Amino acid sequence: MTRPDDLPDPGRPSDDLPERGAIDLAAATDQLRARPTDLPVEVASRVLLRALATPRPAQLVRGFDEHAFLRVSTSVLTDLVRRRLDGVLADGAVRRIRCTTTRDERLEGVTVDLVARYGTDLRFLATATHDLVGDVLRETFGPEVTDGGSAALVHVHVSDVTRGDPRLVDGHDED
Repeated sequence: MTRPDDLPDPGRPSDDLPERGAIDLAAATDQLRARPTDLPVEVASRVLLRALATPRPAQLVRGFDEHAFLRVSTSVLTDLVRRRLDGVLADGAVRRIRCTTTRDERLEGVTVDLVARYGTDLRFLATATHDLVGDVLRETFGPEVTDGGSAALVHVHVSDVTRGDPRLVDGHDED
């Protein structure tokens, strides 16, 4: 396929640039080509730092009964749950925690997604996780939060099993 002569070639600088602009463009191109490329580790580190600096959307959770004036961010609640579970669970690790709320800012549920070590009794791990999250909710919002039973609020899901330490091994890396 041939190009008409009146269309500019995208690979070549336009002839109608002023001479000074063409010189500046050539100098900038040479500087970029001479610049050493970053190591992939450095690039990945910068990407991770920017991702972590990105604000995460959070919702406010209203307290219960006489503590209804209290509002706790779902980010804070997630951090409290993660710290508690990371400090106690030996054969499981938190992959993700999701808090859901109703329209009137009431806590509807906390879902904990776990990675478990191969051979772990999953029922025991789920029960321990359930109880620990219930403890965090009672400490944060008072005993009223689980008066109806925390079973309605806390959901535990084991999404992966790994042979190594679930806190150190990414289950997606294994065969």
